[in-house]
Amino acid sequence: MGQEKDTDGNDIKWFGWKAHIIVDCKSELPLYVDITPASFNDGKYAICLLKKFKQFWGSILSPRYYIMDSSYDIEENYNYIINNTNGQAIIAYNKRGSYAPPEGFNDNLWPICSMGYPLSFWGIDGNYIKLRCPSCYRES
Repeated sequence: MGQEKDTDGNDIKWFGWKAHIIVDCKSELPLYVDITPASFNDGKYAICLLKKFKQFWGSILSPRYYIMDSSYDIEENYNYIINNTNGQAIIAYNKRGSYAPPEGFNDNLWPICSMGYPLSFWGIDGNYIKLRCPSCYRES
C-alpha cells in the first residue's frame, strides 16, 4: 500500500507491486526478477537486489556496468557498485526538486559550452573523456 499527496494536498492511496528486473543488455534476457510491494523505496532496495543477484549468479556472471533509472540515484548505490562489485554505475540523474543545474551544465546535467550549447562526445584520450561543441566547432 502506498500513499502520497496530490497537487491539492489530498491523500492518494494505492495498492500494488513492483517488478525489479536485472536484464542482460546484449541479449535483452532477464537474469533476475524480484517482486516487491509498491511502497518499497527503489533506491534503498537496489543493494539488496544486487546482493541477491550476486548470490544467484555470482560464480557465473560478473557485470562491469550497472545501468539504472533515476529512482536508484542515491550515493549508497554508487558506493556499493564501485566497492563491492568492481563495476561502473550508470544511473540517470534524479533532480529531487532541485531548481537550477550547476554552472556549466544543462538541465540534464550534461556539460554545455560558453554559448549554452550541449557538448558532444568526441572520443577518449587515455583516462580522459573528450567533449566538443558541434555548434561552435568548425573544421578548417
